[in-house]
Amino acid sequence: MKTVTRCAVVLAALAALCLAGPALAQEDPGLDNFVKMLRKDIKSVKKELIAEAGAVPADKADAFWKSYDAYQAEGKEIFDRQLKNLKSFGVNFEGMTDDKAEELVKNSLQLRKDRLSLLETYYKKWTKIVGPINAAKVVQCEAAVNALIDAELASEMPLIQSPASK
Repeated sequence: MKTVTRCAVVLAALAALCLAGPALAQEDPGLDNFVKMLRKDIKSVKKELIAEAGAVPADKADAFWKSYDAYQAEGKEIFDRQLKNLKSFGVNFEGMTDDKAEELVKNSLQLRKDRLSLLETYYKKWTKIVGPINAAKVVQCEAAVNALIDAELASEMPLIQSPASK
């Protein structure tokens, strides 16, 4: 239950980030620190969920967490690209063009593919470390948090408007 509460707090922070809109485009050390803290909290929530799910037997913990940390490190690049796409959305929201809208959607779809591909790659590694059932638990935890993040982002982002309808 504690982890679910922390997850809700992290999602509320993510919503605040989304609502920043055009402010995301500004180089702001405070915002950058906020994003770093948010990233750290998301990673922490995921680790807590995995531990609470009992997905990591004690005798496999060192090997698993080393692999999971590598997964998180690779996922950081995807998160950074997602943040860049969000910033681009904020900067271009008022003057959205067809070309920019297409670019944003293509980027978003590619990010989803990349996140799934990374998870598939590591699932295979985790099955060798903790077995298929425990690796499946890890994937479920990842999918649950990622779905919550995606839902929060989708609910807070305004729909793209054509310039004539604004």
